[in-house]
Amino acid sequence: MLSVPIISCTNSNSSLYLPVQENSRCVATAVKSPIQDLTKTINVYWLICALGDNYFRLISFSNLQKGWDGYAADKIPTIVIDRVFSLLLNTSFHPKIFPTSRGSVQVEYYQNDNKFVEIEIFKNRISVYSEGLLGTIDKDNITEKEACKLLEVAYGK
Repeated sequence: MLSVPIISCTNSNSSLYLPVQENSRCVATAVKSPIQDLTKTINVYWLICALGDNYFRLISFSNLQKGWDGYAADKIPTIVIDRVFSLLLNTSFHPKIFPTSRGSVQVEYYQNDNKFVEIEIFKNRISVYSEGLLGTIDKDNITEKEACKLLEVAYGK
């Protein structure tokens, strides 16, 4: 079965209706975006397919306002969201992602309490804490490539 995105345009903005696979049935979801041509539509659709639920989670993180945790949590900057998108697109699996009160996003994999990797993406650095996979690793400034490699090891890739 072939699914084709349907674009609905108005004068002020566009609504993009994309098929989303859910429990072996196809449903449509609306994504608000300034879509201007089919190439951008296909790119958004590809991102949703490649990232699965993490796409929608990241989009929701971008909507969090200062104090979103009921305390003084920082807003997640757009650059952090972009960096997480980039990191996730360089993996072949879907790690768990969470916003943090420091304005960062944590990407993690837990095999058990003794074997895990936590990668935290900030606007100007990436830090990692891991135990049991390659010994104990606690670094405050790693590259995206190093972060992807640690996730690959964790996932057994």
